[in-house]
Amino acid sequence: MPKKSTNQILPDTSELTGLPPLVGDHPEILILGTFPGCCSLCKGEYYADRGNSLRKIMADILNKGIPFKTYTEFETCLKKNNVALWDVFETCQRNGSSDKNIQYGQPNTLETFLGKHHSIGTIIFNGANAQKEFKKYFKSLNGKKDMQTALSTSGANAKTYDVKLENWKVKLNLTNINQVQ
Repeated sequence: MPKKSTNQILPDTSELTGLPPLVGDHPEILILGTFPGCCSLCKGEYYADRGNSLRKIMADILNKGIPFKTYTEFETCLKKNNVALWDVFETCQRNGSSDKNIQYGQPNTLETFLGKHHSIGTIIFNGANAQKEFKKYFKSLNGKKDMQTALSTSGANAKTYDVKLENWKVKLNLTNINQVQ
């Protein structure tokens, strides 16, 4: 019998369900990924895979370079800085964690979410694939918000950490961010 991949949590034919949005009281920026990786789904935490650099980038930009000790610290920092997280897809079928393997993706209710959170003025796509899928499913939202595409924080992205960090600093437009003290 073939050995299963360590990053596969469910068979190919199983439908995976993403995570609820991480959002505070007055979000101004929405970071939009495609769909959580297997590690994130197992832990119920955004960007839980150690190979993904989003948490480290947020610590360097929003938390004075102090690493988050817990997921709660990460959540609290984002909320205090008016940053929300969510994904394009609510459900999909996928073998492994790669966006390339997503099949039968069903989009989240982003129109409703953005209608409820009028304070969001900027959407930052975590990589080109999130932007591509957003444009495919949410044509009515194109051009209604400031939309930026940042370099993917995935470990599969060969760009160095420093290149990703500088790119995210620009996309976050630090003049709109109140760094946690």
